[in-house]
Amino acid sequence: MALLKLQNIRKSYQAQKNSKDPSLIERDILQNINLEFSDNQFTMITGPSGCGKTTLLMTMGLIIPPTSGTILINDEIITHQSEDFLATKRSELIGFIFQYGTLIESINVLDNLLLPSAISGNRIQESLYKKALNLLSYFELSHQTYASPLTLSGGQKQRIAIIRAILHDPCLLLCDEPTSALDYRNATMVLETLSDLAKTPGRTVIATIHDPRFLHYADRIIQIEEGCITKDDLT
Repeated sequence: MALLKLQNIRKSYQAQKNSKDPSLIERDILQNINLEFSDNQFTMITGPSGCGKTTLLMTMGLIIPPTSGTILINDEIITHQSEDFLATKRSELIGFIFQYGTLIESINVLDNLLLPSAISGNRIQESLYKKALNLLSYFELSHQTYASPLTLSGGQKQRIAIIRAILHDPCLLLCDEPTSALDYRNATMVLETLSDLAKTPGRTVIATIHDPRFLHYADRIIQIEEGCITKDDLT
């Protein structure tokens, strides 16, 4: 059973025809996307700037709704549901890692990790607190537990963002250009971490990537151009 399925996904938007004609026309960002993702797999999505990589990732993450088509997670239809339903599924099933660590600078590292639970209104259980500390130890960041994000390197911020994303054991880990703001050493460290996380049973990791030097970390490479899949290869 595929963990994630995209069936005939299309995303379009209204745009001005040209500078001299203000009438609107429909432009496709994604065209007839059909993909399946199994667990224990690290997939990289590559392609030129503006080709639709991030739109595809955000559609998988239930942030951008498709214009048409169907998304299934664990064979459950996720699309065409209420926003409350989608928000619940995002919190239960999906972890996000973005280009920058996006940590809140006014609170310490541990509070950044626990903040999503606090925002959702859930009481922070002792087990979650201990898990956060264990993950900080696993990623060799225990010494930064109570540090301000202002004192961290780019690589440390991104690894903390990874911990935050996996704290609730999501089955989908979606990463939008997670290394583009990092130097080669820190980018390598982050990608090695993501590759290891993809080996977790019941999880798949999908990342957009712009630097071809890092494609060898992938188990699968999907190339997209002008909103269409042009290549889909296992490595």
